[in-house]
Amino acid sequence: MSVTDIMVALGSTDPQVRNPAEAMVNQAKESDLAGFLVALIHELRDESKPSQARQMAGVVLKNSVALHLRDVEAREALEKKWTMLPATVRSTVKSEVLATLGSSSREVRQIAANIIGNLSRIELPANEWPELITTLVGAAQSENELHTEAALTALGYICEEASEYESVEQYLAQFSTPILSAVGSGMNKANEDIKYYATNALCNSMEFIHANMNQQEQRDYLVKIVCTAATTCQSDRTREKAMECLVKVADLYYDTLPAYIVELHSITTNAIFNDKESVALQALLFWTSICETEHDLVDNGEEEKCLGFAARGGGELCDLCLKCLVRQEEGQTEEDWNLSIAGGKLLQALAACIGNNIQSFVMPFVYANINSNNWRQCEGALMAFGCILSGPSAESIQDTVAQAIPGLLQYVRHSHELVADTSGWVLGVVCELFPDVFLDVPTNLQQLLNIIGPMISAGTEMSKRACTCVHNLALAYEDEEDQTSNELSPYYTDIVRALLTAIDNQSVQRLQEVAQETLNVVVDAAAADCFQVLLHNVVPEIHRRLGALLQQRMSTKNATTQDDIDHLIGLMCGALGGVAKKLGINMLQHVPATVDLMEGVFRQQTDTVQSEALIVVGALAQAVQGNFAQFVPRVMPYIVMALQMVDQEDLCHAAAGTLGDCATALQEHFAPYAESPLVCIRDSLTNPNVDRDVKCSLLGCLGDVALSIGAQGFLPYLATFAQIVGTMYEESKKINFKGDYDSEEYVMGLWESISSFYTGLCQCFNTDVRALTPYLQSILVFALEVCHAVPKNDFEDVLAGAIGVIGDLANILAGADQDLRMNGKNSLLTTQVREIIREALRRKSETISDQAKWAGKQLTA
Repeated sequence: MSVTDIMVALGSTDPQVRNPAEAMVNQAKESDLAGFLVALIHELRDESKPSQARQMAGVVLKNSVALHLRDVEAREALEKKWTMLPATVRSTVKSEVLATLGSSSREVRQIAANIIGNLSRIELPANEWPELITTLVGAAQSENELHTEAALTALGYICEEASEYESVEQYLAQFSTPILSAVGSGMNKANEDIKYYATNALCNSMEFIHANMNQQEQRDYLVKIVCTAATTCQSDRTREKAMECLVKVADLYYDTLPAYIVELHSITTNAIFNDKESVALQALLFWTSICETEHDLVDNGEEEKCLGFAARGGGELCDLCLKCLVRQEEGQTEEDWNLSIAGGKLLQALAACIGNNIQSFVMPFVYANINSNNWRQCEGALMAFGCILSGPSAESIQDTVAQAIPGLLQYVRHSHELVADTSGWVLGVVCELFPDVFLDVPTNLQQLLNIIGPMISAGTEMSKRACTCVHNLALAYEDEEDQTSNELSPYYTDIVRALLTAIDNQSVQRLQEVAQETLNVVVDAAAADCFQVLLHNVVPEIHRRLGALLQQRMSTKNATTQDDIDHLIGLMCGALGGVAKKLGINMLQHVPATVDLMEGVFRQQTDTVQSEALIVVGALAQAVQGNFAQFVPRVMPYIVMALQMVDQEDLCHAAAGTLGDCATALQEHFAPYAESPLVCIRDSLTNPNVDRDVKCSLLGCLGDVALSIGAQGFLPYLATFAQIVGTMYEESKKINFKGDYDSEEYVMGLWESISSFYTGLCQCFNTDVRALTPYLQSILVFALEVCHAVPKNDFEDVLAGAIGVIGDLANILAGADQDLRMNGKNSLLTTQVREIIREALRRKSETISDQAKWAGKQLTA
């Protein structure tokens, strides 16, 4: 078959025609990628070939070397294949694809522009295509309209890469002025297609034109041509793209808005009420962006930078939102995006921005329309009320919310689906933000649960709203511990029964997931008087459903279905882990069956569900303590396997946590199982390719293992791990994390993990202090240096951990022989240590001051 025949066959809907062509393409890519790409570019360039073959050749070429992939490793591997090609081949492909922008076929020009954009991601940062931008800018300003359109299209794709890849953004910044000149020239053309592609290129370049936007003359010009495009272009898509430019101006160049805000207010308001919906939606986003920016500035303590547009225009913006709210579409859902939903999003952002003042603008509309026979007015009023609930202070709106409960409970059963759905959403928000209007008012709670309980079991779209209400009420107890009873206790059995019914319902999209998530939170909210429900109802029912899911997972080949099942399996594991934490030793009767199921989950070889299964294992160990010893031989191979999978970071983090849980639960009974995980941890800590955050997790559980197996068990590993940890600390001191959030988080996390390890060592060797003698000085130096290096008023746990190490040293040295005890006193009872303790005691943080009090007692004992 010729290249043309293969390309045509690739587009066939007949598998018998398409599959052999795909096999040929794959073989050609593997055997001779260079020759294959040259053949493809020639096919793309040949004007005599069928358009279908040319377009497919372009797609295959792009996908062979520069496909956009979410998987970073896969994308980089593909890009590496390109960079490994001979320079002559790469040069041929680039020059030919650039020349293809002159094709008479618009489809071919579009594909060529797309290829250029994708290749630019690789070539520009490496300075391997230095002529590209200059060539395109020149073509964009030529008299040939086809060339102008194609060049601007390619520039748009290239600038789009800059929004995703910082290296491309940095490269393009040096060409911002010529690019903007080309863009401005295109936006002033009469040709509507050229205007669109020029406006698109400008929109995609907004991230790297700071130097130009900082110059008033250039900024005035750019804002002017964008405003002109937004108001005068005949093409809807061009006006929409121009409005999107204005959204980016508001987002990226907020401080420049005062000079233009009056005109922009006029343009956006006119667009919202008089232009096409796609344009109006961008106009609403313009104001949403301003509100979010101003809220963030105030929230971050930068009030002086806030220009107050939302506060000054609150009334007008509210009026705009409320008019949009009543422009609903029949049957709309949360997944839709229209004027009504966008108006609600803007109202939420405005409420968050102006706080209490939002009530005087919105509540008159709510009162005037809530009882309307027109469903649009009624639903709009409900939506407006729900949108502002998170804005004002709780004190200022609490009474209004309480008064609204009877109406909300009435409208949740409204005959119009959208009115009922919105009322259900508002009730969910109320349950989240103002749970006391139900929990402190028994009649309200009873009415609510009498209504939404049957809704959960009914298996309709409203079931999800009802689940959310219960979910949010249960969250009110997330900080409560050891409750003998609570407000949900009388309804607990019925709630669980309804949720289990919903979990079995496969007819309503996402209902199983939402119901299971709710059950997990309900489990966490259980008071002691509900433990029998957990023991006799929840655990057996979850066991049964989880077993069925595992069987279904094994027989399912569809990837999407597998992912859905995996997610549900993970949630059910979460429920079992939550029950174990609640029941403690009472979970013992269910441990054998739970471990059986967890082994089935481990065999799925899916890292997400394996992580959840590991967490369940840790929860079981903590629940039944030493009684879990008989199950360790069954689960330890999976823990070790997960520890070895350092490339799957979440799984490795979970394994480290589970290892620590098992060690602390089993204490000395853990010793026979310690060797394999300790070897894994040692190998990972010394492997430079292991993610540094994974190393912190591994180090964090090391102290637990040492403490559990005791001095005799850990002694063979002491020197190795002391040296490894000491090296990690010395390396961390070389990291300049000032202004680098990620590095600061890593260093602080590492220091906290090291403190945990040293605390574990001290407690482990408290009866054999001599074994620690070679390391005591370095441990003390670590603690003192960390106490001075931790940023003030931040990272409390890191400072508390280091102070705790000082106290641990004092504690174990107090019981050492006389020489070691005296040397320890000389090292610990110093001015430097006393000042650290005094400074810590002055801190407002209870975590730090409590630790300092304890350490001070150890020092003076």
